[in-house]
Amino acid sequence: MVQVIGLTGGIACGKSTVSACLKNTPGVVVVDADEISRNSMQTGTALQKRVAKEFGCYEGVVNEDGSINRARLGDVVFKDRKLKKKLASLTSTPIFLGMVAAICKAVFFSSADVVVLDVPLLFETQIFAWISEQTVVVHLPEEEQLRRICARDHFTVSQAKSRVSNQMPAAARLSKATHVFDNSGPKEEVPHKVAELLVEIRKRATLMTPLRILFAVTCVVIAIAVGFVWSMMA
Repeated sequence: MVQVIGLTGGIACGKSTVSACLKNTPGVVVVDADEISRNSMQTGTALQKRVAKEFGCYEGVVNEDGSINRARLGDVVFKDRKLKKKLASLTSTPIFLGMVAAICKAVFFSSADVVVLDVPLLFETQIFAWISEQTVVVHLPEEEQLRRICARDHFTVSQAKSRVSNQMPAAARLSKATHVFDNSGPKEEVPHKVAELLVEIRKRATLMTPLRILFAVTCVVIAIAVGFVWSMMA
């Protein structure tokens, strides 16, 4: 019986650390939205060419070898809501197709009993939260979150607060969580806490509802149709 679990968290809260630990755990498969996004934007792909065409006018977005500087692209769209919407319109289809393919492979063709959907905007996009039978939010107190952002990205406190305010409020994220993963302790504690989390997840195991099965099949059909259209437009 496979459990589909959604994993998310605020900026610098340590979601990637938790996800990496889960990837190394037997019986668990992690479907990583960021990894799929990176693969979809590799040099030579239809998405890379479209992003380069639309955002190549901004200094530093396209590297000399033609690849996309994702960090620089993120900085550009962060400051402009219209640009963020334009980027989302370009990336949403290929990333969705990649996620659906990876989820189906993990659920139907692996021996895992836990499939984790690592999605930064899990609750904002809703669709992957809906098919998740349980959700995990990696959380930090705001003061510690800001400290880690400043240390990691060399931001001022004001810049760090701006990045945090651009995301879903922590209280809203926590209110939607089945499990809250407190990541305020040392990094060495993460494997032990992940093991405890998996015990709790497996205790709550339920049969996938017929509606979710129908939804999964529908996603596959839609993905095939959209993928065909996308390839014709490339």
